[in-house]
Amino acid sequence: MFVAFVTWLVCKQAGLEHPNSLQSLWTSSFALNFYNGAFATIPVLWTLEVEIAFYLLVAVLAATPMGLTSRGLIATSVVCLLFVSLSASPAGLGLPPSVVRITQHWSTILVHISFMLVGSLIYRAYTAGNWARRLPLVVIAVLLYWVNLTVLMSATANQGIGATLNDCMAALVIFVAGMLAGLEAGWLKPLRWIGSISYPLYLLHVPLAWMLLYAFARLGLGMNIAGLLSVSIIIFASWLMHRTIEMPSQNFGKRLAKLLPPRRVTAPAIASAESAVG
Repeated sequence: MFVAFVTWLVCKQAGLEHPNSLQSLWTSSFALNFYNGAFATIPVLWTLEVEIAFYLLVAVLAATPMGLTSRGLIATSVVCLLFVSLSASPAGLGLPPSVVRITQHWSTILVHISFMLVGSLIYRAYTAGNWARRLPLVVIAVLLYWVNLTVLMSATANQGIGATLNDCMAALVIFVAGMLAGLEAGWLKPLRWIGSISYPLYLLHVPLAWMLLYAFARLGLGMNIAGLLSVSIIIFASWLMHRTIEMPSQNFGKRLAKLLPPRRVTAPAIASAESAVG
């Protein structure tokens, strides 16, 4: 609602038509814009859909006899590849256009999930402390992600999915370097701080940064100065939202959780958790 209000304010000042509607507001609130075609109040909300799908998939995997083992994560990546391959096959592309649109959308989600599974395997290798034995599985997961991405790109004429292979490899290098440094190295402090405000930053940087760039350009500022000012304002606004909304909300949730009766953990559940860690 805040982003929609600012969008309306900027459009009114610039004499432009306001793109939001009641439908776009409520569908954006549930990240459902893709399915009904409503205007996306915050265009990056599709990544939340990827995260939600990943969490649900991991929850289902944890409930299976295989559990959250490295083999289970690799098997899940293979399933992602099977779905992407089927949707990219002549039979999959021959389905009605509305069905193809949905299957390719879910193929995009599964490609991103296959990348997140790489991170999951790296984290398991880090926590288990046995890099030599688990590194081949990480390499296999990276190859599966690359094949997933290649198959989808070939089926969609290289249509962008929000991340390139170079982006993903750079992210993995930083991720691995951070863990090898013990996550407490001095060079990680700026990244840790950005990580702490990452969710409000995610919500605000688009389209508010675009609006700021537009406003500063109308004032006659150069692109570099306009970009620096826009980034600074968005980071400050994200920090402010983190301190005034996000952290109090989390603390409130923790206080509510303490009011719930303690949940007893059975011996089989403990054994299952220890097996998953191992």
